[in-house]
Amino acid sequence: MKSSLIQHLVCPQCGSGMYIEGGHRGVRDFVQGTLLCLGNTHKYEIDRGVPVLVPPDTTEEQVQVADVFARKWGMVPDYGHDAATRDFQREWYLQRFGWETTDQLKQFLIQKERILDAGCGLGRDVKFYAENTKGTVFGVDISDGIILAQEKLGHLPNMHIIKADMTRLPFPADYFDFIACDQALHHTPNTRDSFTKLVNHLKPRGHIAVYVYSKKGVARELADNLIRKYTTEMSHDDCMTFAKACTTFGRAVSRLNSEMQRDIYWNIFKCFWNEDYDFNTNVATNFDWYRPKYAWRHTPDEVKGWCEEANLTIEHFDVCDSGISVRGCKPQ
Repeated sequence: MKSSLIQHLVCPQCGSGMYIEGGHRGVRDFVQGTLLCLGNTHKYEIDRGVPVLVPPDTTEEQVQVADVFARKWGMVPDYGHDAATRDFQREWYLQRFGWETTDQLKQFLIQKERILDAGCGLGRDVKFYAENTKGTVFGVDISDGIILAQEKLGHLPNMHIIKADMTRLPFPADYFDFIACDQALHHTPNTRDSFTKLVNHLKPRGHIAVYVYSKKGVARELADNLIRKYTTEMSHDDCMTFAKACTTFGRAVSRLNSEMQRDIYWNIFKCFWNEDYDFNTNVATNFDWYRPKYAWRHTPDEVKGWCEEANLTIEHFDVCDSGISVRGCKPQ
């Protein structure tokens, strides 16, 4: 944890400022230590260079979701950083949020002083932002995958990594010039409420960009609800076995007829397969759909309604088979 981070933080439980007590420094940053709020009421630890600002009353369901993604990121610790997944995800990201090129994103970020990636996982987008802005980038995630993100990105001078719940952020209101939440908001207890809470941390004239799962056809929705009724109650190991079976099926059908595999995938049940990824990465993708307690799906009208409720001006809106992406601006 960089010592400069403390000036940005507030206690996620009481909202007061924070300070570091004791601690052990590494070559550059704090590796261990304790964070206390100014009221000396709440304390949090620094774990392997990452401040852990998750309140102790976090629900069992949220802990389960965090454990799922810790398991996923442990399976694929280079996801979003290796060439295949990085290049695909960056191109898809730019397309969905309305930037045709990295240069266009860089131009958008040029006046953004503080940028938040909420639900950053292994820090794929944190790195992307940090490389393309002079501003300060904050990556937040509730899972222990954030430790891997710190290991990969801790050397970057303009970014901070924090373990926290995006619905109870350790930052003041009206604080960020840009908030991104890509492929994570639907894994919170209530997508709409979580969106509203993120907007509360956005400065006037700041921007927010989110992606959420979209509702599919009737057959796929029925299958998802039925299958997830069981897989969310399985052990991680049993659900991993199920995810491997889905992956094996998806691979076999894809190699027989790729169009048929995509048709089954979008309209009947999720059996993800991408020939450019290794088997383990495909399994992880199916696992992160079937295992977490929360995996909400939404309609374009719902997402537009959230923006209207938050008084956001929609600057870009994209709907594809998998989900809905929106970029909006908060009024002055």
